[in-house]
Amino acid sequence: MFICICNALSDSELKDAVSQGHGSVDDVYRACGAERQCGCCAEIIAEMMRDHSDDNWAVPDGEGQVVAA
Repeated sequence: MFICICNALSDSELKDAVSQGHGSVDDVYRACGAERQCGCCAEIIAEMMRDHSDDNWAVPDGEGQVVAA
């Protein structure tokens, strides 16, 4: 499904870019070879980044410690 119509970026392309750990929405656009146009999709990308961060911010190391992912 297309998330960014202006740049023809799909949800899978954006998820792949987000999973690379980019620090800003504009970094995600750049990773996809695009740049922000109208900005309507920026909040969706930011939400993807928050969801990814929440899922991957820390990982148990198997010995009771939590380390950054």
